[in-house]
Amino acid sequence: MAWLDEAWLYRVPLTIPNHSGANAPETQITIPKAAGHFWTATLSSFNDVRITAADGTTLLDWAFDGGTPSQANRTATIVVEETNHNVATLYGNNAASASVGMWMYYGNNTENLTSNANNSVNVNTGTAKTLIMPISSASGSAAYHVYVTLPGTEQSYPNAEFRKQVNDQTYIFWHLRTAISSLSKPNKGRGENEEIAYAKAIIYDQDGADTTSAMTTLNDIAILDDYVVRMPIKAGDHEKRYLIIMTFGLIDAEGAIRVIDQRATLHVRNLGLHPA
Repeated sequence: MAWLDEAWLYRVPLTIPNHSGANAPETQITIPKAAGHFWTATLSSFNDVRITAADGTTLLDWAFDGGTPSQANRTATIVVEETNHNVATLYGNNAASASVGMWMYYGNNTENLTSNANNSVNVNTGTAKTLIMPISSASGSAAYHVYVTLPGTEQSYPNAEFRKQVNDQTYIFWHLRTAISSLSKPNKGRGENEEIAYAKAIIYDQDGADTTSAMTTLNDIAILDDYVVRMPIKAGDHEKRYLIIMTFGLIDAEGAIRVIDQRATLHVRNLGLHPA
């Protein structure tokens, strides 16, 4: 994977819910008080905080907003400018209507950081999208886990299949590590330095109707650590099959974009129609 600098010990993924189609979204996040490790491992001055694009190395302009941040009180709001973060240019047009990745680094105690190197002063909070900073990992017995694979010799798209009850609300965790590792073998001229730049979804029912908004919340799709994308699935009210189409954009250290498509079939069952 790509890493900003070995002097920074930690990073957490951030996700821009950019499904409204902004080429260069401005974003903000109030760091959760529950993000305990951030509050204990960062410098009290916050001078070790850095924000990068999805590639893990391109520094983005940002500033603290809403008052002086406080490590002791666990209060800090960060606004990231759009000036050097045109996602459509960096990752392709798909990123202008998708969940887009970013990284926040912290935990540099090896250098004399007297100021924040990429602190910006031109911030318009009125148009900023709220970033997602996941606290929990990809776990949970009630969730579904799809391990993304590459197409076989006779496949156009890999396809997973699972079932849920009508009233179940759950998550699908899409695991991309194996697919990325397969694409990064030395004989293909790749190093293991790709990151998830964006993820987007569309869902159709068995009759071909677009049911994306009925079955998921696009703005809650989040890029997690360790090459995982978390997708919420809503409760349904039909005995139907749904086709979930996921598109993942990957970016390497040179800025090249690679796209992986994946399919999953979701069967929704009405428990009342299927008594034990």
